[in-house]
Amino acid sequence: MANYKQLVLEKTNTTIHNEHGGDFYDISFEVMQTGDGYNMYVILDQSDWVNVEPDRDIYYEAYSMQSQLENAIELGGKFYVDEEILEACDLHEDSERWEYLYNRWFVETRMSPKF
Repeated sequence: MANYKQLVLEKTNTTIHNEHGGDFYDISFEVMQTGDGYNMYVILDQSDWVNVEPDRDIYYEAYSMQSQLENAIELGGKFYVDEEILEACDLHEDSERWEYLYNRWFVETRMSPKF
């Protein structure tokens, strides 16, 4: 399934890093721990990282970020995504989800009639 991951990333011109390497990312999908030891999952726009909207950018379950993460991949860019979030969203290295995304974005859309 890693070949589908590579195909999707190449076609969307997306780079995903699992180790935080600075502030050059377009978007970060990060795990942060609260003072009482719970995890929260945050989407940070790196160009405006201080502007986190609680009703839109903070999640309490990692799998809840799946649609946001897939939308970001489809648009392309450079992202930091915590490994825990990739696992929860079923976008880890061996996931069948990559094949599904490839077929949905690049195979089905080419075969559907254009009106």
